[in-house]
Amino acid sequence: MTPFGRAMAAPMALPSDVVPPITVSGADGVLDKVLANLGPWVGPDLRVVTITRGTYKRTKAIRVPSGVYLNAVGSTFILQTKGSHDAVLRIENVTDVTINGGTWDANKKIVKAKTEWRHAIVVHHSTNVTLQNLHARNGKGDGIYIGTDGSLCRNVVVNNVDCFSNTRCGLAITACDRFSATNSRFYSNSGHAPEAGVVIEPHDTSVIDNIKFYRCQFYSNASRGFHVVMHVANGYPVGTGIEVANCTMTNNGRKSKDQSTAGIALLRPRKVTITNCYSASNSNGVFILGRRTGDPSTVKGYVTLNDNCRVNGNLKDGIIIQNSIKSLQVLNSQIVNNSRKKKNTYDGLRIKQGANVQVTGSTVTGHRYGVYTDKGVTGVKLTGNVLNPNKKGAYKGPGITPA
Repeated sequence: MTPFGRAMAAPMALPSDVVPPITVSGADGVLDKVLANLGPWVGPDLRVVTITRGTYKRTKAIRVPSGVYLNAVGSTFILQTKGSHDAVLRIENVTDVTINGGTWDANKKIVKAKTEWRHAIVVHHSTNVTLQNLHARNGKGDGIYIGTDGSLCRNVVVNNVDCFSNTRCGLAITACDRFSATNSRFYSNSGHAPEAGVVIEPHDTSVIDNIKFYRCQFYSNASRGFHVVMHVANGYPVGTGIEVANCTMTNNGRKSKDQSTAGIALLRPRKVTITNCYSASNSNGVFILGRRTGDPSTVKGYVTLNDNCRVNGNLKDGIIIQNSIKSLQVLNSQIVNNSRKKKNTYDGLRIKQGANVQVTGSTVTGHRYGVYTDKGVTGVKLTGNVLNPNKKGAYKGPGITPA
């Protein structure tokens, strides 16, 4: 009994799904303490943490626990450490996290070490992650890095995001099942190979499946706009593989001497579908390399361009197959007025090696040849296309069957 006649009840702990919204500074120690003290998440509602607008010079990564909606609209976070593997924001081993807004700046200029691992945002081994309405910039590695060796991410959503001014790539995916990027921009990334807007590159047999880019822009990157480099040991995806739809790739790789620079560069592709995309004013429009030197001789890879893909006005070839893949289909598309670097020197579709290429219902005009095949190429079928005018003719080389 108390002096007031009855025992006082202990304070009731709120379950995590009804934690009231919190507004806090993004400064070192302040935000970190709030996030650490949220406790385990039992859901289903996310805990809302809003960061007071401002510019914050961070000396440690912000680590977000499960079940958090972090609202960072109007805030800029600039990393002050010089570590080669540091990041501004880390989402690791968690589930159900949304980051809304903010400029996440990895401050590459202060890092003296040669590195490709200093990123703005890292997502490792996490599920149900949404990144939206934010900027990821100045990574000495990538703007956003998703996955890593043996660390599969699932159901990652990127919406209305800008990834730019990173040394390596705007966004890199190394292990993910179910990823979507919508209405996002990946641009002006340069300094360390592959210098791309986006790269999808498993380091081993990690899963890359059900990857979708929709209404995104890839432009002004030093080497490649949209880049895929599958591992030699990767098999075929169980799901839809990689899909890119209603996207634009422009002004990529224009000054690079690397032959594989392009709006779309596919190395060891497994299953890639490009739908209603526009690849223009790049080095090559689409570059395809089935195998690298030293790879096993097994031919793999299915690539489809369809539904009014436009590969127009690139410096070199419209589409080039450097060496064999299993199948390329170009359906109801336009490959027009490429070979801008040396007029009428390059081709609409150049096949240097391979078989099983089908071009159907497409327009391929304004080049040296519409279609040109090198010695040993077989199984090229042209059906219902417009293949003139081209300076030297509609097509030339072995293995071509017109219909």
